[in-house]
Amino acid sequence: ASEFRDAAKQELFRIFQEANDKLERSDVLPESEVDSGRHRYLQQCEKSRLFPKPLLFGRSDLVTVSLSNFGLNPTFAKPFAEALNCAVALKSLDMSSNGFGQASMDIILKALTHATAMTNLNISDTGMKSGTESLVSLLKHARKLEVLDLSNNPMRFTSLEPLLVDVSSNTSLTRLNLDATCAKYWNSDSIGEALGSMIFTNQKLKSLSLRWNGLRGHGAFLFAECLANNQVLEALDLGWNGFGEEKALAGLTDSLRSTKCHLTDLNLSHNQIDKGAAPLLAQALAKVTVLRRLVLSGNCLGRAGARAIYRAYAMSSAESERVLEVEHCSMAVLDPTAFDPANPGGTYSFDMSDSYSRTTVRNLISLAVEGKGDFPKGSTTLNDKPYRLQLRDDWDHYDVPHKGILNTAFVSKRLPPKPEDKMRDHDFTMAMSLLKSAPPNDAQAEYYDMLFCCDTFLTTEQVLTLLEWVPDTQRVSLVMRVLHRIVEPDGQDAVFEKLTTQEKRFLRARISDSASQFDPRNAMGRYTLNLANQVDASVAARLFELRLASLGGSSHPKVETVCLNLRHNMESISLHPLFCLPCTGLLELDYVDLSKPPETAVPIGISDFEGLCERFGRSVDQIGMLHQMTSCHYFLCSQAAKIVSLCKFVELEVEACIRFFPRVIDFHGYLKIVVGMLSEQYHSIVFHRLGLSNSFDTVTAVGYYDLNLHNERDRYVMAQIVDLAVKETGPNVQGAEMDGLPFQIPANWKTKLPETGRVTLYYCRTADLIRKVKAKCPPRSLPKNYDDLQPSGIQWVAKAQRDRISRILREFFISPQSAFKAMDADGSGSMSRQEFARGLRETGVKLQPSEVTLLMESVDADNSNSISLKEFGVFFNAGA
Repeated sequence: ASEFRDAAKQELFRIFQEANDKLERSDVLPESEVDSGRHRYLQQCEKSRLFPKPLLFGRSDLVTVSLSNFGLNPTFAKPFAEALNCAVALKSLDMSSNGFGQASMDIILKALTHATAMTNLNISDTGMKSGTESLVSLLKHARKLEVLDLSNNPMRFTSLEPLLVDVSSNTSLTRLNLDATCAKYWNSDSIGEALGSMIFTNQKLKSLSLRWNGLRGHGAFLFAECLANNQVLEALDLGWNGFGEEKALAGLTDSLRSTKCHLTDLNLSHNQIDKGAAPLLAQALAKVTVLRRLVLSGNCLGRAGARAIYRAYAMSSAESERVLEVEHCSMAVLDPTAFDPANPGGTYSFDMSDSYSRTTVRNLISLAVEGKGDFPKGSTTLNDKPYRLQLRDDWDHYDVPHKGILNTAFVSKRLPPKPEDKMRDHDFTMAMSLLKSAPPNDAQAEYYDMLFCCDTFLTTEQVLTLLEWVPDTQRVSLVMRVLHRIVEPDGQDAVFEKLTTQEKRFLRARISDSASQFDPRNAMGRYTLNLANQVDASVAARLFELRLASLGGSSHPKVETVCLNLRHNMESISLHPLFCLPCTGLLELDYVDLSKPPETAVPIGISDFEGLCERFGRSVDQIGMLHQMTSCHYFLCSQAAKIVSLCKFVELEVEACIRFFPRVIDFHGYLKIVVGMLSEQYHSIVFHRLGLSNSFDTVTAVGYYDLNLHNERDRYVMAQIVDLAVKETGPNVQGAEMDGLPFQIPANWKTKLPETGRVTLYYCRTADLIRKVKAKCPPRSLPKNYDDLQPSGIQWVAKAQRDRISRILREFFISPQSAFKAMDADGSGSMSRQEFARGLRETGVKLQPSEVTLLMESVDADNSNSISLKEFGVFFNAGA
């Protein structure tokens, strides 16, 4: 009692006495009351920063003692050691965060040599700095010690080295914590070599923590190299070191790929692993099947680096649940120069002395081996000399050049997803775990960008599960990223049904019109996409996947028929063999779906169609309704024409004609019936967006053609017409002109066409030939009025010519009166032959003198050698 000099300490003494009394009578007290007394006692000691001597003295049966952060100092060392001499049954002792100092710890550790039953010892942050002889002695006596925490005791290398040597041969330790035990002035090479030697020799340790030890450079490489030979270590914490450096990371990835390495938990947080180092780590992760937890928080991976690592880690062959932690990894940063496995196409220049460059080359080879891309012939050089990359199944061991500058190009061949391409169940579980660990609110968008990138696809069920889990404030942000990642064609409709009206409006306001109109069931349309936007970039990637599928896997056909009128940042570009999808900028294109309705497709029923027409005519959102109906239903040409007639403005009529292109079952009537609803002016817009090569139909080839041979697609149509003219007998090519002059198409055009000039012609067929062509077609592909759409013989040409000229005049003038007044130069009220020819030329119609005479005779009904307003009105409205 004399130790307590004031009232507060007298109260503490009373609690001590109460605790001692209960401990002495513990054989007759309930266990809960004994624990309660001990707990009250230790609480008061910790609060008052006093040493709990009454608990320790004379207690030979103590098993667990926790004195963490008690504020103990060197004055308590001797009584503590005296108490520990009797604690022969002690198994767990926690003395962490107490300021004992080196001399005091030597006294305490010497006393602990009697605690031969000890299995767990925590002496972190206790002021050990200069010597470990007492700790080495303890390890020799405490043969049951399994867990040792020595962290936050910065020591000299000469002091720690004997301990590492002893641990190398220790057969009891399974968990060792050496966080921040290396003094700042240590040589990294020395500590790396010593720690490497320890794990190379020790085959008992299962968990090792080495945070904050300044491991980098050659020292980190030496440690990583030895890791490959350790077959028992399961958990390794290397946080806050320098394993992001090239040599160190190369050694670590080699060890991870080793068959002897069995790491299941790896912490590489804050190791300066950047977007350049990420592919090297990703390549190793793709081959690791035992790793279950990977921590990369605090590394500036960027969006591309995070994608590469997640893709490799999630898509490896491991089947059990895994955890990936990537907090504060700058995933919002988009670097267009970084290798992105979601968009690998492009031209590359590699310094092969750099390990990251060699890794990227191997990654490209792996994609080529998997059939997801290709190196165009002649595109690869090494030091400006032709070089051939070998496509081998063992690409990860392929010995690529280790020096020189390698230039190459890679063309992506990613195909649209199939149901089996969905995210696997255990990968989806890992994605959910990542999202749950993500920071709240807007920061979660970074995780969406990483998880749901261009090569990750989800089922409708998985998307709906995510929608049920994410906070209400994140639902729209999530849908923006997964809407075009669903493997089922009708998955978008199911997702939209789960959104509220307000969420739908908010979604449409946040994504571009082009992104909102995309539907894999019918992707037809004009797209304007901001490639810096994640949603627009995803749509662009999907369009090029669909393009590759429609072209049968050929990424560079002779004539582009799918992605037309391509522009990037307002400049026209072509889909050459080395083309790759840009990462930034504004991309514009017309996408043409070349597919035809399947054999099982049936047109919408009559009653359903009538209801659809009624709703469409009254709709205030005809564009949205048009996209919906042309994605869900098939139509007959007559039905499509009816919808076109109900459009409220001309631009929508054009869009309707475009959207119906792959959805009409009797498609051989599409041009005549559906597009025929439009004026001549809007015909040209439709043909421009579809491409003449797609608009041309050999079954309904009879008609007028105006072809610019400088245009590749027009030359394709010209070649088709020449081929038909050679194969089909009878007078077929009529009224041919080249650059406004009469022209006879030569036979050698079948083998080689000129690349300049403008050709106009009428193509004709005999009635017998039309019947033969019709007989070869499936009946369902022909409209009922097919015979009326194909005039036979050549008599129709003259009338068609007059109708075409009158249509041109109607596009220039709003009425026959205004046209007549403009063409009647002298204002006499009648139009002479010369005035008529001049007026036609001014509207773009160039005729030969003989053609003007024939046309004049057909218009001049009373043979007066002049044209009256009445006669001109009949001509003006012909074919209207």
